[in-house]
Amino acid sequence: MEQLEELDRQLKINRELHRHLLSILSATGGKRLREVIRRMMTELITNEVAKKTNWTGQGGKTSFSALALRALVEKAVRRNSSTAGCSNAEVKAEVGYFLKGASDRDGGRQARRQPAQPQPEVAAEQ
Repeated sequence: MEQLEELDRQLKINRELHRHLLSILSATGGKRLREVIRRMMTELITNEVAKKTNWTGQGGKTSFSALALRALVEKAVRRNSSTAGCSNAEVKAEVGYFLKGASDRDGGRQARRQPAQPQPEVAAEQ
């Protein structure tokens, strides 16, 4: 999370970094908004960071909407020819969907589906 906060600080003060990341993200391919957002977000943050982030910051998580990355993603979406007409509300919904699904990625869903391992019983002292 510290790296995310540092990136956010740098984006606010370093216009060259902002332009560079915007260029990279704008080149992200995809035909649908969900696909474009998924690709952009996986370039920007790890799944571990995504698990600790949501749109509003509720539940002690980091608020994506308050980060400079939000505006960067919105600009990059508008530069993509297939998603140029998307609204901020649509971007918000797809980023939220991406962040909400973080706990299911990287084996998280499969781990939750595994039956709980029975705990060995401790012999009663006599």
